[in-house]
Amino acid sequence: MNKELESIKILIEEGINTYCKLVVQPSTQAVTVSSIAARLKDEIPDTSRLPLVVQPSSPLDLWAGKTQKLLEISEKAGEHLNVLTIPQVHKLLKLK
Repeated sequence: MNKELESIKILIEEGINTYCKLVVQPSTQAVTVSSIAARLKDEIPDTSRLPLVVQPSSPLDLWAGKTQKLLEISEKAGEHLNVLTIPQVHKLLKLK
């Protein structure tokens, strides 16, 4: 994750619109996502310009009955960063 953090810092310093994307599976632990978000917050000087996109893995059928888990993951990350939770839209639209 060190190289990713360095890349993010450079992009932000250069004024490039930047975001982080984290693809999660139903087995992903909320505490893991929280620790990633906390590290980003600790190491990136201005996280107000760095939203975290939490994206549930495809197929979305894997998430059937697990909406609460996805919300918990997003909420834990949201304790540290601005969070957007979105599906893989290209898969929903059947684009390759």
